[in-house]
Amino acid sequence: MYPLSIAQITAKLQKYIGAETMIKEIANFIHRYNIIKFNEQDIKQAISAKLAKDIEDLYQYEMSQKVKCFYIMTNNIKDFSSLANIVAFTPKKVRKIIF
Repeated sequence: MYPLSIAQITAKLQKYIGAETMIKEIANFIHRYNIIKFNEQDIKQAISAKLAKDIEDLYQYEMSQKVKCFYIMTNNIKDFSSLANIVAFTPKKVRKIIF
């Protein structure tokens, strides 16, 4: 997970659960997950690749390659189908695999 993802999660969820609860959730989140540094070079690398239509997917892809993560969970697996060294699963598929 990279810092921008946490900002996006915060923006989406705080209107539903409130700022105070969100602060607790984010503190728990950063304790449980690795936060990958995301810098200007990563952004340049992602956008220069032009491998996907969705720029945000390129950021996710770039971060996955940076830390040698070869699996990604997404609701839109087709956006990752043309990318090398990554296998995309839907959350539903991940649940089936785990349980």
